[in-house]
Amino acid sequence: MPIIFWPAIALMLNRFFLALFNPGLLLYIYTNRLVKLRWIPATLDKHFFFAIFDAGIFTGDFVSRRIFFARPYLFPLKFLAFSIVGSAISLCPVPELVLLGGFFVAFTNGSVYAQATRRIETKGLPRFSLMSFSVWLFIGDLGSVVGSNMTQVIAEVVKRWYK
Repeated sequence: MPIIFWPAIALMLNRFFLALFNPGLLLYIYTNRLVKLRWIPATLDKHFFFAIFDAGIFTGDFVSRRIFFARPYLFPLKFLAFSIVGSAISLCPVPELVLLGGFFVAFTNGSVYAQATRRIETKGLPRFSLMSFSVWLFIGDLGSVVGSNMTQVIAEVVKRWYK
């Protein structure tokens, strides 16, 4: 448990943000068929907007796993700064910035996953690896469940803020 405690807490908090912003709340915010961009005089189909957003999520997760799997272990709660920044950007009423928000939230996810899996593989006892991974993921999924259940409540608050 000492090996997975902080990575599990980081995963739980990360999964909370991931459930809220992957795309979660954004589906309640961008309900019109077209998304009007603020800085570029253009509009995007809502589905195309979310396709770009999802590409950013994929890229953030993919890049961070490649970067941080080979790096020395970093305290996992440090990565949550990316989730906080990504969440703030995702709530910004500028659609061009929202597209970057998903990247940052997913960057945290990949970083936490890469660092934790490597730590469990190298510092844990091999006979307890499956149990360590299972407990780590179970604790992480608690954040996902809470984030998913809070999405609609937080969406109501955010919609009022946008008006």
